[in-house]
Amino acid sequence: MLDHKRLPYRQRVDAAAGPWPEHCGPEVCAALELNGRLMTSLDDITWALERLVPHRPLLPQAPEMRALCLALNEWTDDALYPLTLHYQWMDAAGERRRQRDFPSSPVGQQALARRRQVVYRYLQARGWLGRPAAAIESALQRQLHAIDAMLFGRRFLFGQAPTLSDFGLASQLSALAAAPGSADAVTQRPVIVDYLERCWSLAGEERVITQGSFGPPGSRAAAPVPPRVQGSLASAC
Repeated sequence: MLDHKRLPYRQRVDAAAGPWPEHCGPEVCAALELNGRLMTSLDDITWALERLVPHRPLLPQAPEMRALCLALNEWTDDALYPLTLHYQWMDAAGERRRQRDFPSSPVGQQALARRRQVVYRYLQARGWLGRPAAAIESALQRQLHAIDAMLFGRRFLFGQAPTLSDFGLASQLSALAAAPGSADAVTQRPVIVDYLERCWSLAGEERVITQGSFGPPGSRAAAPVPPRVQGSLASAC
């Protein structure tokens, strides 16, 4: 969102800054320090940016479209985020990749166990633990089919410029494209691939999206894919 508004900013990773609020997910918490005020609610961040920096708006101007944009953003969190966590942590291939992300030292393995426990609690509270694999796959395909229909013939969800809902949707789709178990389902849909290319090209870090592979060029071997599915992405919207 800051890139879209063309605002200068500094990124900071501070894992010891918690405890984070309960509404933050187990993978990431939106946080922005603006004029000395720390905000950890994406809604608060959005409204503050809209009020202080109205150019290149994050929300549509028409009240009914603005309400729909906010509702779509909530749907992204409710419907896609649990799927992302499942394919990153519960799916066997995703779990093996996660294990490689943490050091093999005792401290690293303790951190992995704590993170896994948080993810499990999050999914259990939302009724996702214990679902059959076929039901998870069906849910993924159903959501991707709906996204395909929404995006067909559109540059972004609400016209020619991205909005808050685009940033949320592109973030979850990118995570699903990066998870081994869900990558093919995402990257085999040209409408979604084209949309992701448009979203990530709003900034400058080149990435590639291919069937089974997503990330900086050369970050890992990509499976052979039809030419139509190949493309480039840039850094986070």
